[in-house]
Amino acid sequence: MILKNKIQYSLLLFLTISCSTSREIVKNEQVIMRYNSNISLIESFEKDSYEKLNSIMFYYIGNPELNVYYETLSENLNFRLDRQSFNYDYLIELDPLKKQSIKSFDEINLTFNDSSFDAACVFYFGSSDKKSIGKKTGYDPNRIQFHTLFMLLIESGTNEVIMKKRFEVKSKLTVVTENTRLSSAIVKELKIEK
Repeated sequence: MILKNKIQYSLLLFLTISCSTSREIVKNEQVIMRYNSNISLIESFEKDSYEKLNSIMFYYIGNPELNVYYETLSENLNFRLDRQSFNYDYLIELDPLKKQSIKSFDEINLTFNDSSFDAACVFYFGSSDKKSIGKKTGYDPNRIQFHTLFMLLIESGTNEVIMKKRFEVKSKLTVVTENTRLSSAIVKELKIEK
């Protein structure tokens, strides 16, 4: 009788563990790669023949409200790329008539024909959401910001899409907080690191 109970208990424990594991897989099905607890890659396309590029023009596009966000992201990318002795430049184009955020890659329409660079890496700010944990009024040190960042890599001259990546970022207080880690994930995805 005791042996039968132990077998039933073991079987029940195994089924419980199996069910919770399968639920976790389904829940995280959208996440392609998690760089850390705050940065996740949630959409990815890469051309089969993609190889490391020698030079990239980084192009930040959006509404003037994103100026600080793009400046800090650019500074963090510059810091990482300078350590790699990589040929790059960047341009931040902010226009009050542009939308503050986009919902899909289909909204990006850009051509790039600068022969001094192999490709252009275009960044667009995606959706943003603020959530407070704890108190709801006034300053909240536990406020969490969620946003997405679209990254599109376009080959110079042919305007062929080489890579599409969409990152989901969770940051505390402001959207700028995680730009250091986000820039690290971008450099890894572009395969620029030595």
